[in-house]
Amino acid sequence: MRRWNEALVTNMLPEHVAKHFLGTKKRDEELYSQSYNEVGVMFASIPNFSDFYTEEGINNGGIECLRILNEIISDFDSLLDREEFRFITKIKTIGSTYMAASGLTPESNTNDYNKRKPEDQSLVERWQHLADLADFALAMKVTLTNLNKQSFNNFMLRIGLNKGGVLAGVIGARKPHYDIWGNTVNVASRMESTGVMGNIQVVEDCYDILKNYSFRFIRRGPIFVKGKGELLTFFMKGRDNHSKNGGPMTTTLPHQVLRRLLTTAALGEETLASASSSSDSDTGGASPPPRKKHRASAAEGAGEPGASAVVTGLSGIVLGLATHSPHSQATSAIHFNRSVVNNLSSSMQSNGAGQGQESTDLSCLNSAQNGESSTAGGTHSNGLLSSTDNGNGVGTSNGSATGPGSGTSAAPTASGSEVGSLKKKKRLSQAEEDVIRLIGQHLHGLGLNQTVDLLMQESGCRLEHSSATKFRNHVMEGEWDKAENDLNELRALMHSPNAIVRMKFLLLQQKYLEYLEDGKVLEALQVLRGELTPLKYNTDRIHVLSGYLMCSHAEDLKAKAEWEGKGTASRCRLLDKLQTYLPPSVMLPPRRMQTLLRQAVELQRDRCLYHNTKLDSSLDSVSLLLDHVCSRKQFPCYTQQILTEHCNEVWFCKFSNDGTKLATGSKDTTVIIWQVDPETHQLKLLRTLEGHAYGVSYLAWSPDDMYLIACGPDDCSELWLWNVQTGELRTKMSQSHEDSLTSVAWNPDGKRFVTGGQRGQFYQCDLDGNLLDSWEGVRVQCLWCLGDGRAVLASDTHQRIRGYNFEDLTDRNIVQEDHPIMSFTVSKNGRLALLNVATQGVHLWDLQDRVLVRKYQGVTQGFYTIHSCFGGHNEDFIASGSEDHKVYIWHRRGELPIAELTGHTRTVNCVSWNPVIPGLLASASDDGTVRVWGPAPFLDSQEADGLNENCSNMDS
Repeated sequence: MRRWNEALVTNMLPEHVAKHFLGTKKRDEELYSQSYNEVGVMFASIPNFSDFYTEEGINNGGIECLRILNEIISDFDSLLDREEFRFITKIKTIGSTYMAASGLTPESNTNDYNKRKPEDQSLVERWQHLADLADFALAMKVTLTNLNKQSFNNFMLRIGLNKGGVLAGVIGARKPHYDIWGNTVNVASRMESTGVMGNIQVVEDCYDILKNYSFRFIRRGPIFVKGKGELLTFFMKGRDNHSKNGGPMTTTLPHQVLRRLLTTAALGEETLASASSSSDSDTGGASPPPRKKHRASAAEGAGEPGASAVVTGLSGIVLGLATHSPHSQATSAIHFNRSVVNNLSSSMQSNGAGQGQESTDLSCLNSAQNGESSTAGGTHSNGLLSSTDNGNGVGTSNGSATGPGSGTSAAPTASGSEVGSLKKKKRLSQAEEDVIRLIGQHLHGLGLNQTVDLLMQESGCRLEHSSATKFRNHVMEGEWDKAENDLNELRALMHSPNAIVRMKFLLLQQKYLEYLEDGKVLEALQVLRGELTPLKYNTDRIHVLSGYLMCSHAEDLKAKAEWEGKGTASRCRLLDKLQTYLPPSVMLPPRRMQTLLRQAVELQRDRCLYHNTKLDSSLDSVSLLLDHVCSRKQFPCYTQQILTEHCNEVWFCKFSNDGTKLATGSKDTTVIIWQVDPETHQLKLLRTLEGHAYGVSYLAWSPDDMYLIACGPDDCSELWLWNVQTGELRTKMSQSHEDSLTSVAWNPDGKRFVTGGQRGQFYQCDLDGNLLDSWEGVRVQCLWCLGDGRAVLASDTHQRIRGYNFEDLTDRNIVQEDHPIMSFTVSKNGRLALLNVATQGVHLWDLQDRVLVRKYQGVTQGFYTIHSCFGGHNEDFIASGSEDHKVYIWHRRGELPIAELTGHTRTVNCVSWNPVIPGLLASASDDGTVRVWGPAPFLDSQEADGLNENCSNMDS
């Protein structure tokens, strides 16, 4: 009993802590605690697991989801059994978050356990356990990637690492729990929560240590961490050396594969084909070319080198041997190899496995096996239905021919020299196999089936699993009963327990609709009641399907069901949906090569600092032979026009929503409306609006661009509402001479607006200036109405932005800065806010998550009110004026400016980007001018190079 108790305690607590409690008698009230000076702490979470988890009936109330999570955590736990991770201690799991630490064990060579003092140890000696923890984090990512392939999921880890001192202890009288506390733990948790999925984020202190162990990093930059302020962080991307001693790292097979291979070898109850296909499906491997089983057994009996190599490869997998040559194997291993193959071959013969069936499902064999693939049932060797076999069921492969169901094969006709040359060919890597399959799929889509045949035969690869080929053909031919039977064959190749039910539902839905189109109402009703309903899946959809019984004719059915009708188009669309449930090793996702090429083009565009044109997802619009590059001369950083009609400081400028007009407001008491030429993009004076006694410091266009509201500086209590089309003043509003109406924002309905200032008032009015609502006690600096028409954002003198709802009279805090917010603007989708913060510059906030996303560098911002803006296609760019007389432009994802526009001689107060013409930008300055910026003019190369003085390129 004592041994059982000791085992239980050791499993609940770390070994050295368990020894503390088991070694001597302890009083119940005694508290275990231990301080450590040098410990590594890791938090690893799976953020997208919450999206995966569901308690629907099809998931057995969430049990299947928890089963997958348990497998993930168990695989992480199994890593701790490896020798290199012996200094790592698992602390706990919280939901899908895994917490571990290093340096807590007595053998960690740190924390005063070792007789040598820390100051007498080298940095590498003291922090080896931290490097082990970093390796553990990388191993977790590899483990999760392998599990994703097995379960057909896309889980990603978000990991945070930190190092420092902690306090460890055991708490609780019942179910005692070992845990650690301290600032180090808090920062590690913040590194995880502020990180990016798929990355390992560390602070600068960890980076300084781990870089000495050959880990690779990229600098993320300073980020805001709650309770800590700004911390410089780095992403760990990997490690240069493959092992600690510089040798090659051994690869461990996934335990599912090893278990299946051992079971097959020991029992001899399954064919080599089923064992290989199961292991392929577990590891995400590609499907194989067919092979003749009697060749393997005969060659083994004769001792052929080629067959011996294949047999040796299998035993090497089972026994974990690292041999590279069949001549260097131990005799015992060879005997084991032969017994394994004898068991397998005898099993195949007893089960009739050699009669026209495939013997293996390996995705690609050695080049020595090229030409040994056989075809059956009228299919190409690439696994797709042949259009030229005419039902003869005869296929050829490099001189080896088989008849249908004959169970025999002709002897290979290749000469000895040809066989020798084949054996010398390099074995294809997994990446090379994948590329060949992608090319084959693309060629097949173009109808080049004979070319695909030749490619697959010469490479030894197969495009897809034979069961998947049958399934595809039966779906395209509308043979629904056979397609359902094919699903039973595919069941063993799928990892999601719900995939079969979903696929069957889609098949039966197509079958039901086709019956309805053909007028076979009774058959359709039978499918609905006898086949779809018993699945107990997606009952809402079944109710919708039952309504289609009332359709009077086929066209009515197609319109209501949004369905193409019976035929190739709808069945191809059905196959596309079905393929999403099959592993890519069984059947490639539809049009996979086009998808990858499109992603590559989009990635190049995303990385292009100056890409500012409309995105076109079609591959026909780009050249795949060249990298995507946008020149800076195509970017709006060259002066196109200087507007000098204002005779004093220009405080504000704003393009209309349709991009056809520009409004500028000045200290000279006027507002000038400029017309934008749609072809030349030149601006011409349209009309001047006068009478603003205090000057114009803010302008706002109505959503339909019919009206323009003008506000003055702090001491102005009046607001002007102009009809832009007629130039008439519709409303001049002033609630009180003590008011300060310095900011305004339109409601999306165009019938109301909100206005306020720094003297504690905040109004909602109609177009005639009538007061609809008011909010007292708010000293407003800037205003913005969100797209829902209910919420109003207001920055105030408390260095914050709050949301106000006039309907239910509620307010809430959204943004809190440490310095005054001089102005802000919001992106079109209402998600991001761009703030000009006094003495700090330009900050980007996520309004939904309420987090600071980025701080943009370079701009000079004091206590002047400067208005920045979003711009370009998809609002990928940010522009702001500056007190150093420049206009700064950043790409939204980068903190450093990509361009500095010079030309103004005094502070640039406002920048506006044309919302329709992405290559047009305007800036207003205290020098009394408005500059219009655009791409470089069409000049010869020497003149164009001379324009570089206008735009300082900050790209690095």
